[in-house]
Amino acid sequence: MKFYLSIWKKEWIKTRTALLILLPCLVLYTLYILYPFMQPISAGVLNKMWEVMIERNIVFVEGLKYIPVSFGILLALAQMIPETLQKRLKLTLHLPYSDQCITNALLSYGWVLTLMVALFIEGVTFMVTAPYLPYELVRRILLTALPWCMAGVVGYSLICWVVLESTLLRRILFGILSVGFVHLYFLASFPESETPGMLLLLFLLVVYSAMLPHYSITRYRLGQN
Repeated sequence: MKFYLSIWKKEWIKTRTALLILLPCLVLYTLYILYPFMQPISAGVLNKMWEVMIERNIVFVEGLKYIPVSFGILLALAQMIPETLQKRLKLTLHLPYSDQCITNALLSYGWVLTLMVALFIEGVTFMVTAPYLPYELVRRILLTALPWCMAGVVGYSLICWVVLESTLLRRILFGILSVGFVHLYFLASFPESETPGMLLLLFLLVVYSAMLPHYSITRYRLGQN
């Protein structure tokens, strides 16, 4: 655990400027989208809101759709571009630990942050909607936002995979594949349309995407082009 904390400290120093910009923007924008629920709502407006959510399949939080994935992508760029351009990865891989341990330490920093963002969005959404909406509608909102939150972790892992790849052609190919992967999390045509089976598949893709950067780092270590 001490090794992980040391790596996270190094990553914090490297990405703190980006995080000090991204996190306040994320918090403010999330509160802006949820602002209609944060002020007194009359009975007439509330009834109209329920009607619109049920009959028109609107959840009033669509503005949050791309926030987690945008955060994940920008964090991955801020974290991994210096590793490749400034040859920091070569030095990191010379630490007396296995490549898998080092890779997990690097990536876990981003995974923790993207998960914290997902929990923040789901948590704040629950807190501001629960006082006004019945359980069924709150559940619909949270389940609708769940794939968007998973997309944040996937986007982070895939961008790390692309940036850590050592050859331009493979970066282009991996970038195209990454767009396809991420697109799967935004296919829903109406709120809460994913079945439990689809949510399980999306979760398994989260796990799979987390393993892909290991491939790029292994190729980097072996000097493969």
